[in-house]
Amino acid sequence: MKRTKVFYNVLILLAALLLTACQDQKDIPEVSSSEKDLVLSDHISNQKVKSICEDRYGQIWIGTFRGLNKYDGNQYHQYYCVDDSLGLPDNNITDIYRDSHNRLWVATVNGVCLYQANGNFNRVSINGTNKNIEKILEDKEGRIFFLTMTDLYQYDENTNTAITRLSKMVEKNCYNYSCHIDRKDVMWIVTSYSVKGYRTQDLKLIVQCPVQSYPIASFLLDGHQLYISGYNGMQLFDTDTRKWGGSSCSIARLANPQRHGQLHPSVWRKRQPSA
Repeated sequence: MKRTKVFYNVLILLAALLLTACQDQKDIPEVSSSEKDLVLSDHISNQKVKSICEDRYGQIWIGTFRGLNKYDGNQYHQYYCVDDSLGLPDNNITDIYRDSHNRLWVATVNGVCLYQANGNFNRVSINGTNKNIEKILEDKEGRIFFLTMTDLYQYDENTNTAITRLSKMVEKNCYNYSCHIDRKDVMWIVTSYSVKGYRTQDLKLIVQCPVQSYPIASFLLDGHQLYISGYNGMQLFDTDTRKWGGSSCSIARLANPQRHGQLHPSVWRKRQPSA
């Protein structure tokens, strides 16, 4: 009788342990076999956020001073630079961009890469000396560009290479700049001294206008209204007419976001990398 009682007690104990193990296993997020080394955390990898992007699945990607984070609504999936060629080129993330084909590009201070579905990163070869990519851009034809402080690269799909297309676009002693592509596929580079327009088709300089004050940040609205903020106020450059000016209505659209559905200047200035 005692043996039977002991036997049942052992069965109850084993059943309890099995139930607990199953419950713990249920709480573990599903991770593919190729991402077993992935770091999962309830916190972001670094508090210095430098770029934010949303992928096609609604997940938020956050680039920081130390590491790349993917937030799925519950946890942060953290990615870091590793010794092999399948990881990030560097932990200091400068820009994240989702292109028209829903591909996710990640720029760092030491190169740029393309995120793969298996959790790896396809690094892009750069045929220049400056690998500190500041910004990733795309025109309406799907051309991908990488911008640094000294060079402009264009991505070659066939060779997976960033090819130098422009050099020394920014004047000397210029430490603040921004870049946009308008609705006519003209790339506008705003520097401390001028606004320059290049056709993305052949990257030929077609417009160069001096700025009226030292710019701090810029924002392209409706594909042609280039707002430039500086120490002496705000300027508006129309990329269609290529003239300075603007109406009070245009300024009001920025000043009253709830009424016009636009961003307030204090908001978009914080979103710009140069701000």
